[in-house]
Amino acid sequence: LFRSAEVLRDERLKRAEIFVELWMPIGGHRCDAVLTGKNLDGAPAAIVVELKQWSQVAKSRFNYEVWVHNASKPHPSVQVGAYVSALKHSSTAFVDEGVEVGGCVWLHGLSDRKCAMMLRDKDAFGRDVLDYPIFAKGEEARFAAWLQHQIGHGSGAEAAEKIAQGQRTASPKLLDLVGIPAARRQLGRYPHEMSGDRKSTRLNSSHTVISYAVF
Repeated sequence: LFRSAEVLRDERLKRAEIFVELWMPIGGHRCDAVLTGKNLDGAPAAIVVELKQWSQVAKSRFNYEVWVHNASKPHPSVQVGAYVSALKHSSTAFVDEGVEVGGCVWLHGLSDRKCAMMLRDKDAFGRDVLDYPIFAKGEEARFAAWLQHQIGHGSGAEAAEKIAQGQRTASPKLLDLVGIPAARRQLGRYPHEMSGDRKSTRLNSSHTVISYAVF
């Protein structure tokens, strides 16, 4: 997270809080980082940040994937979209507690402009590249400005606490998709008794560990 720390030193983000390697409430995956703050309306908000060290990337023959390190991998904006959807529809922090969630990709090792343009191709990769924008090496100021617009309007403590205390649930939209009546059904709390490798470290903007949240 060293490269992210450089961006987070921006004065406009000094009240943000950070979850490192936050586990998703469903699916057994974890995202690299979640930053919390408040949006323009003063509501608690969170941004999923996917970090990539890629220096080169090419098109894959598979839809919504790219070729990197001799393998076909999900496009990072598509990957972030899946994390955002999991949180939005499966955690009480976002379903019931009013935390807004978005996401982005920080390609801190990618300076090749052609590669960056290819990754931002909406025709090839769909709306996810617009909804979950990509920031590349050399775009630190633009990245910081975007984060400030999304979550830089107040303390991240409220959103972080709601995420840390969240429960697994299912949104009405998710229940409708799988044919379950719209009445919400609690799926149980996150298993706080689980082993340490399921923990996510929560830090404030000074990178001081505040607590551990298990998802």
